[in-house]
Amino acid sequence: KRAILIRMLRNLMGVAGAKEDAESLLSYIETVLVIDPDSAEDRWFRAVLRFQTGRIDEAIDDTTWLLKERPDGVDLQRVRQLLGVLQRTRDEK
Repeated sequence: KRAILIRMLRNLMGVAGAKEDAESLLSYIETVLVIDPDSAEDRWFRAVLRFQTGRIDEAIDDTTWLLKERPDGVDLQRVRQLLGVLQRTRDEK
């Protein structure tokens, strides 16, 4: 059942992405992470979406989680780069 829910949410994410609706994408990815909180790919995607929608502190939380957990398949150098951008953005405010 969880797999079906996640598949449905990913379909909705595809529609929202086609419409460039970042807020809807973020809502769907939040729900995916409630179902599967250890999904590194979804954490990364949420960090990027949070950055794009101005949720800097929340994006920092996701990048920090990725660096702490060090999941397989995640480019940690890229995560560190995003974290640096996020911190500079926050500090400029």
